[in-house]
Amino acid sequence: MVPCHIISVDVEDVIGSHIVDFEGTLVKNVIDLSGNVIETLKVGEHSQNIQDILQKTIQNLEMNRGCNLKGSIIVNKVNGNFHISSHAYAEAVMLLYAQRKMLDFSHNINHLSFGSEESISKITSITGGYNLSPLDKIKDYTHPKDMGGHFHNTYTTYYLDISPTKYLIGDEEEYSAHEYTYATQTVNTHGMPAIFFKFELSPIFINYRVSQMPLFVFIIRC
Repeated sequence: MVPCHIISVDVEDVIGSHIVDFEGTLVKNVIDLSGNVIETLKVGEHSQNIQDILQKTIQNLEMNRGCNLKGSIIVNKVNGNFHISSHAYAEAVMLLYAQRKMLDFSHNINHLSFGSEESISKITSITGGYNLSPLDKIKDYTHPKDMGGHFHNTYTTYYLDISPTKYLIGDEEEYSAHEYTYATQTVNTHGMPAIFFKFELSPIFINYRVSQMPLFVFIIRC
């Protein structure tokens, strides 16, 4: 588990945008081993003092507290990535390592989708929405190791192929979203641990039409 105080969400893309410790609407929920929320931190509102970050990180490590990220971010409609790491707090990480303390980036993805919350919710209620969030409930419990004084950290990458999608429901309702497929890879690294979501936008546009079968058709087929 990684304490919230030393986690950042960074965004970068092929046109040169690179935002470190992205704020958006994200919140960091400090959680215990059972997933209970102990404290909520708005991204960007906590202390930027290195010693303060180090102290709170060590305190939460000793109490077996982790972090739940919840909210949304806005990215450009070009290929890029967003990643969860401690890159924004590299100095604090080095001080942490000097005390032989490791950051465990094993994780559980509760939900990941692309599009407005209203559209995702509506489409999911009607179709199940699996293609909109196939990473939901995916777990990666590959833990870091201390190999004779050398840290082997985990570096997990999710490769996402995103397709713009339109759902036509009945004769009037229309919702736009983005469905995606994915592949994943986890490797050991001597560098800083991280979880990367690298996405590419597909040139293919997908249309679905959702309609109900008339009752008389059902009767005839019986």
